[in-house]
Amino acid sequence: MASGLSLSFVFDALDGAVARIQGTSSKYGGYLDGVIDRYQEITVYLVIAWMTDWWAVSFLAMSGSLMVSYNKARAAIEIPIENHAWPDLLERFERIVMICAALILESFLRLPEFLGTHPLWLGLLLIGILSHVTAVQRFFRARALFGAPRSER
Repeated sequence: MASGLSLSFVFDALDGAVARIQGTSSKYGGYLDGVIDRYQEITVYLVIAWMTDWWAVSFLAMSGSLMVSYNKARAAIEIPIENHAWPDLLERFERIVMICAALILESFLRLPEFLGTHPLWLGLLLIGILSHVTAVQRFFRARALFGAPRSER
């Protein structure tokens, strides 16, 4: 499972680079890539939950990952934003590295009981917590960009 997942993430990263090199990138292509990225993340967390029966921690990781993306995308609907202006704690690349590392470590490493014994479970928990922290970080950044709320007169 880990090698197939890692390979799918590699190919996902390559499509945009190839399009830029060939001069075939487009706004629609960028949009489509973002949509596919979300479905890919959802699928990863659902498959892990299905295979391990760790539904709660998988939901925590999935919902946090989606909120990180949503908070930036929703702000971009309201005001122009630059991608490089949102350097946050746990972006998609970091989540991918963490989930791939956890899947690989799951095959041959057992953790102490107080850490949950499974590297994959601990990885999902960390992704869940840190991605929700990142979503809150993005919420406050968006709030600052929008300016202080005006009081009703």
